[in-house]
Amino acid sequence: MKRLLTIVFIISLLIVDKYSVYAQSSNFIYYPVDASLISGQLKAINNTGDGILWGASDNGVMRFNGESTKYFPTAFPSNYIKSFTKEKNGDILVVHDLGVGKIISTGRDYHFENFIEGAHQFNKNKLFYPKSIFATDNKEYWIGEDSSIVRYKQGEHLRRYHLKLRSQSPHYVRSILFEIDGFKNPWVFSFSGNIFRYNKKKDSFLPIKLPIQINEISWVTKNGFKSFFVGCKQGLFEMEVNRSGQLIKWKKRVNLLDISVGEILSKNKLILGTWSNGAYLVDLHKNQPTYSKINLQGNEDVLSIDYQHGKGIWIGSTESIGLLKELPFNRLDLLNNHVLVESAYITKNGSLIFSEGDSVRQFIKKEGEWKQDYVYSFSDRIRSIGEFEGKLVFGSYVGDIFFTSPNSNKYSKLKEIKFTQSITSFFEDEENNLWIIGEYQPGIYKYSKEHKLSYLSDDNLKDVQVIKGISDGSFYVGTAHKEYLLQRYNYTDQKFENLNLQFPRTVADDIIIRDILIDTETVFLATSDGCFSFDRSTSTTIPLKEIEALGLEKEANLKAIARAGNTLWLASFKGVYRVENGKAQLFDKTNGLPSNAIKIGGLVKGKQKELWIVTEKGLLFHSEDKPLPKATEIQSIKVVYSGNDGVKNLWDMTTDIPYYSNVEVSYTSHSFPLINTKYQYRILSQDTIWSEMENTGKISILNVEGGKYTIEVRSQEKGKLISAVSSITFNVITPWFRQIWFYSVVGVLTIFLFFILIRIYNKNLREKGKRLEYLVEMRAKEIATQRTKIMEQQQELFNKKQKIIENEKSIAEAELKNSQWREEQLQDIIDQKNGRLTAVTLNIVEKNNFLHTLQNQIKKTVEDYPELAVSLNKLNKTIEQSDKTDKDWEEFQLYFDGIHSDFNQKLKEKHPNLTAHDLRHCALIRLNLGLNECANLLGISQDSIKTSRYRLKKKLALENGHNLQDYILSFK
Repeated sequence: MKRLLTIVFIISLLIVDKYSVYAQSSNFIYYPVDASLISGQLKAINNTGDGILWGASDNGVMRFNGESTKYFPTAFPSNYIKSFTKEKNGDILVVHDLGVGKIISTGRDYHFENFIEGAHQFNKNKLFYPKSIFATDNKEYWIGEDSSIVRYKQGEHLRRYHLKLRSQSPHYVRSILFEIDGFKNPWVFSFSGNIFRYNKKKDSFLPIKLPIQINEISWVTKNGFKSFFVGCKQGLFEMEVNRSGQLIKWKKRVNLLDISVGEILSKNKLILGTWSNGAYLVDLHKNQPTYSKINLQGNEDVLSIDYQHGKGIWIGSTESIGLLKELPFNRLDLLNNHVLVESAYITKNGSLIFSEGDSVRQFIKKEGEWKQDYVYSFSDRIRSIGEFEGKLVFGSYVGDIFFTSPNSNKYSKLKEIKFTQSITSFFEDEENNLWIIGEYQPGIYKYSKEHKLSYLSDDNLKDVQVIKGISDGSFYVGTAHKEYLLQRYNYTDQKFENLNLQFPRTVADDIIIRDILIDTETVFLATSDGCFSFDRSTSTTIPLKEIEALGLEKEANLKAIARAGNTLWLASFKGVYRVENGKAQLFDKTNGLPSNAIKIGGLVKGKQKELWIVTEKGLLFHSEDKPLPKATEIQSIKVVYSGNDGVKNLWDMTTDIPYYSNVEVSYTSHSFPLINTKYQYRILSQDTIWSEMENTGKISILNVEGGKYTIEVRSQEKGKLISAVSSITFNVITPWFRQIWFYSVVGVLTIFLFFILIRIYNKNLREKGKRLEYLVEMRAKEIATQRTKIMEQQQELFNKKQKIIENEKSIAEAELKNSQWREEQLQDIIDQKNGRLTAVTLNIVEKNNFLHTLQNQIKKTVEDYPELAVSLNKLNKTIEQSDKTDKDWEEFQLYFDGIHSDFNQKLKEKHPNLTAHDLRHCALIRLNLGLNECANLLGISQDSIKTSRYRLKKKLALENGHNLQDYILSFK
């Protein structure tokens, strides 16, 4: 066994050595644009600062608003666009084959202008197939052609400088590049690999001799007061010059070949694109710069990069564009990204330990990066990790607990644990006891510093979920039962006390506490029905406050909680929320989470300003030093209405909208991709409640009434806070028939008309009153006559009714007498049948008595004269045979059935096993005959009749205590 452990230990060390290079990586996510791009070379992209992206192509200028593209092939004299350059005011200089133009855009409106004229044939006063342009601070422009440089200043003639070389890129872009150093000296970089400095005194460009020969210079940018980055075929170089324009430093910084374009992201980070091998993230922070390839989903020819702060990095290739966003999290590179991550734990010394399948990996921070330091191997999957007395504690999915020293694979197992499901949580209290809970287990284990194990299983400790606390204070246990949802350990009584939680609203009956966060003053509960907090105190009645924030889902089903400074982090089934100052932003897979399935308790606060997020498909962290995307941009709003004067677009409300028009309000934040942005609105003239968040950026209002309308809109992009409110106000013209004066005139006329009508009505009413009095008098006389006739008719009807009642009474008395007569006749018949039945019964009794007497005399004679025994015995058998075949029983049965017609049938149906003898016996019992009478009638002794009744009781399946006679009498 010891040898096996040694082998495992050596293998684990080899694994650590082999894979120790794996560490965290900066992540990007690429959103390609699928918006009807026209196939053709897309040579450059740029933005006008209002969310609109412009592209330079061989099909003219392209405009992309985040949703769709539109081409303008006739915006400029030539549709072959070569490059863009943005001026400080946001206008874009457009270089095309026949000159330079401008794009002037404000997001909702734009137009094109011609700026510098060009020509198909060489003309010293016009540009000749320009390729690039550079604008200085003093409104001076440098334009690059194939073999010359042109200087242009408004109001002056063109000044051309011939370079005595031809510099043309095979892609017809960036043949000539410009930059100006901190000393205001212009520099020219040609695609052929030559560099020139402008000499003001000589008014000429002087070549610069480089230490090595380079070519295909495609990207140049100033990275300091007197230094430049130069990207070319041989890699990225740093060039430094002095005031006199002399080269004082030339150093290769990145060994990345065929650089086509680049963009500086921060002081030590930049993105470099290549002509045919994609784009790379470059880190210059270290002595040995590193670079890693960015996944552009197959777009390998990178021609342009446009970095928009707060939005992302637009990447343009020959036939596609896409938005590259740097993720707010750093993902920890794992050996196998297909293995589920179970849990993570930060040790007291700051190491990161996390469970990955059947192994547990230990990472430490070296030189600013997290690198693997050790691997712990187990036969079972590890669910939870903790520390106790300087040792590491591991809980498995099958309920086992292991102890080991750091950086050791020698384990001891706690065998007394009887949990059958996974171990979910550990906690070491201030008395150095280790508390252990299992998933949905009916109790908690306590492992003391004396290494004694005890089990607490009170009713309020059923279905425990989580145990959390601070080492020098109280600790809490959360459960899955609403009645005893939260327990607090009382050190004085050495037991858990149930806390009476008073929720600020009605919560679900099946609410679960999944995670607990405790700081010095406040306790936070992450539950399946929202996040709540309360102030720490000794009271057992706890009033809760709900954590609410703009952008946070109400009654969210939460799985984990953590805190970093003033920021609260909440993990739900939709992703991770960051809550600060009453606002929340949501991060999910679209923001770089490997999975939205975050583990329960999967938010872990590190000791070095990191927040670790444990998902099923990976482990990542956010550094507090890394800024997160802030608020979503304010959206622009447009109103389109259709009325009697046609369809019109309104950006401002200087024009009134006709009454009863159909109005459509559209709004967008120009955030790409649009599916990541949701909007909500409210119409203040109708309601003050905000609508639900939805992707639709449009409101339709049919048949608008007159008045003033104010519509407020705000939006939220995934990973950002909700935007500020944008509003638009428009006025709907109220027609003359809806004006106040019109209603006033109509009101006065109505009152006057009403007064006239009342006068006429009163006059008519008086005349009608007189006629009505006469009619009433005449009608009263008619009514009196009719009333007399009615009274006479009623008296006549009453007399007839009395006669009918008397007749009915006589009939009833006759029917009663007839019924009594019939009953008397029926009773006579029954009495006759009873008499005959009695006579037959007595006849049978007398006959049986006579036969019994005769048999007794025969028996006595046999005793006195034995010689007559043979003859007398034959006579005795004849008597017995006569007793059995007697016809009197048939006559008895006939009269018995006449009185009790269905008795034998009902008895036979219920008990088909009864014999004829049994039925006779039952009939005699039905006649209430005693034992002696039944014995005489059946011709047997009283003992035999008792035996017969006993057997009869068994056949009838009567239990002990049931009376045979009562049972027989129940058959009517």
